[in-house]
Amino acid sequence: MKVPRIIKPNKVLIVGVPRSGTTSLMDGFYEQGYYKVSEPYNPKIWLNIKHSYPPKQLEEYPTLVVKTIVGQVHDSWKGDWQSFIVELSKHFDNVILLDRRDNNEHYTSMLNLDYKLYLSRELGKDTHPFKKWREEEIPPMFAIGYKAAGGEDRLLSLKTELNQLANKLSTDVDYYEDLYGEDKIMADHTIKEWEIDNIDVQKLLKYLDPSKKLKQTSKKSTI
Repeated sequence: MKVPRIIKPNKVLIVGVPRSGTTSLMDGFYEQGYYKVSEPYNPKIWLNIKHSYPPKQLEEYPTLVVKTIVGQVHDSWKGDWQSFIVELSKHFDNVILLDRRDNNEHYTSMLNLDYKLYLSRELGKDTHPFKKWREEEIPPMFAIGYKAAGGEDRLLSLKTELNQLANKLSTDVDYYEDLYGEDKIMADHTIKEWEIDNIDVQKLLKYLDPSKKLKQTSKKSTI
């Protein structure tokens, strides 16, 4: 008879730049028994629900993971985003910061995200930013307009904010390429560096396998 693994109480906060793998990592924790709260201070997601500060789930669930994105704050907060996260982090046992090293790939992923959101919100099309996609699906004119509107500068600003936060928290930024790449030794090392003793590292590695990446590199067949 298999003895069930005991999940020890632990609270994890994931903070990242958009499209840096925060959602998949949060879901990886969820698959191992963590209760998850995704972007509690994003009004575009929680249209009719207002999350408290700090999230009430911190008291309700001894083992949970909360994911948030650079710039998101509770609407009652009077300070800047970095000070908000510094205070919020005091309620957690572990804080993981996520970014991507490859700025070009990161920018393309952000472009796809905003294009899919545009299709959904402005044109009413049934699109979802977390489905498999190809770069050629993005119309060139949308890409040109996105860049002209400051898309690249916005991404670099978000990355700067995250690195400044890392300094204030005296911690390191982890990278998408290290967690979701082909180098399993690096991914294993990255996860173990978090020192979270109630996580099955090998199970998490399988969940973060690069085969699950959403961006597809091969073009669709014309046959």
